Parts: sequence; C-alpha cells; structure tokens
Amino acid sequence: MTTATISSDQDSIVCEIEIAASPERVFRALTDAAEVRQWGNSPEFELKIWEMDPRPGGKWRFLCKETGGKANQYNVTEFDHHGEILEIEPPRLLVYTWITNFHDDPQRKTVVRWDLTPIPRGTRLKVTHSGLAQEPKARKDYAQGWPGFLEAVKNHAEKQVKNAAMASALITPDQDAVVSETHIAAPPERVFQALIDPKQVMQWWTSDQCQIESFAFDARRGGRWAYNTKQSDLNINGVGKFHCEGEVLEYDPPRLLAYTWIANWHDDRSQRTVVRWELAKSGVGTHLKVTHSGLANLPTARKDYSGGWPGVVEQLKQFVEGR
Repeated sequence: MTTATISSDQDSIVCEIEIAASPERVFRALTDAAEVRQWGNSPEFELKIWEMDPRPGGKWRFLCKETGGKANQYNVTEFDHHGEILEIEPPRLLVYTWITNFHDDPQRKTVVRWDLTPIPRGTRLKVTHSGLAQEPKARKDYAQGWPGFLEAVKNHAEKQVKNAAMASALITPDQDAVVSETHIAAPPERVFQALIDPKQVMQWWTSDQCQIESFAFDARRGGRWAYNTKQSDLNINGVGKFHCEGEVLEYDPPRLLAYTWIANWHDDRSQRTVVRWELAKSGVGTHLKVTHSGLANLPTARKDYSGGWPGVVEQLKQFVEGR
C-alpha cells in the first residue's frame, strides 16, 4: 500500500511507488492528455479538463469535480489546478508549479516534482509536493490523496504494458509469412538464451496438449537443430507426432536468430520455410518479433501457424519472466 510522508518542517509531502513499466511508459502516462483522461477519474472525482504543454515555460491545467455532490471544507464545487512547467527532462524528471482554488491562499505557488528512476523491474516513481507549510488543510488532504494518485498511474501504466505485451499474429498480404510480436520484461541476452538452450526450451516449448520429447540446437551459423513432440491428440495433415528440423542461417546474439524450418505436418513435407527471431532492447525489457516465411504454398500450415505462434511466444514470455 502506497503511503505519503510529510517532511519535518511541514513544507513537503513525498510519496513513492514501484511500477512494472519503463520510465518512458510512465512519463507518457503523466504528460499525455489522452492517457491522463484514462486514469484521472475516480469514484470520488470526475476529470473535466486536463491539458499540458510539455516544455519549459509551458502551461498545464487540471480541473475535476466531486461526484457525490456533498459539501466540502473548501466550499468549492470544482477543483481547479494550474501552473507552469519549470523543468522537463523526459523520461526522468518533470517539475511544475501548482496553484489551486481550494488553498487558503488561492494564489500561492506550490511545486510538484516527479522523479522517475529505472529499476530492474520497471520504474520507481517519486512525487514531491512542496511549498505547503502555510497550507495545513490542503497538506493533510494531499497526504491522503497523492498515494491514490500514484496507484492510479501505476495501474494504468502496467495495464498498458500488459495490453501491448499480448502476443498476436498477422499474415502478410502476399500470404507468405506469419508475424508475431510481444514485449518481454527481461533483457535480450536472457530471452536469446531461452531460444537456443535445449534445457530451457524443453521447459517452455511444451504444453499438455502437445508435449515436447526432445530438442537439439547447435548454436552457430550452419549448425543443425531439431524439435520432436510426443504423440498427441492433435491432428494436422494426418500427423499427431510432430517433427521439425533445419539449419541455422543467421546467428547474432542477442539480437538475431534465423533458421530453416522443415516440418513433417506441412502440405509439402520437403518444403523449406524460414523462422527469424529479432530481439530489440525496449526500456528495461525486449521487443521480440518472430517471422515465419515461405508459407505461400502451405495454406493449412499457414493457418495453424497464425494461431500457434502467439501461443509459443506467450509461453516463452511467461517462462523468461518467471511466471
């Protein structure tokens, strides 16, 4: 549970939280109007206006209204906040003045500072609201309010990461290739090893419906690889025990791996197709893309791969992320 600390001089409130999303992702949630509108509402308050000109000297405004219609200690029906950006260094720092109509002195300038620090699993987000020594009522409410504010940012940013990370597949217009992509919260080196180490592959490239029996991989250009499953209840082109093999065409750890793929369940069981894995560093994780090409003349297999590769990618993701 996120909590806030009031400084000993009663001037500042500090609140921190850890978010499983990159600083870039969190910074965008703090500064992009479309995103703030997604997380800025709560059961107690309705967001009416949120706008920001994200540059030094730029103006910002945040207007919300209590949803319950009850009287409050400030005798205002709408809470109107505004100010000027003092510092902005994406994605690590955002500082702006904060002036609001419910302070004892509605013209008093206070300052809100956001610090974003990368950590292994994402971002440590810290907000410091200073200049509150002469605002005792507001200071008390901010001490209760900022933790909920940070929780809302966390929930939104992590939801965005999860949505972006869900693997999907598309078939290219020429019907030759299936492409699937996802985000994995682990460095490319870790993901690459999970693709080539037989002991690791045996753990993740398997399922109750189609259990792996063996996997061999000679991790070098020109090396051979092979994958075998046990007999399963699946049936593709009359095959229930699946075998595929090939030769490594490209090997550039940890960013690229490509190999031929010849499978016993293809319409043409001698046809050579190609699987290409691309790994790109993305924030504190990896953007993973797999492209299976050479499928133009394999309609049955192409259809199955468009449904199968997202599941394979999701199994890899869950294994590497330790879930």
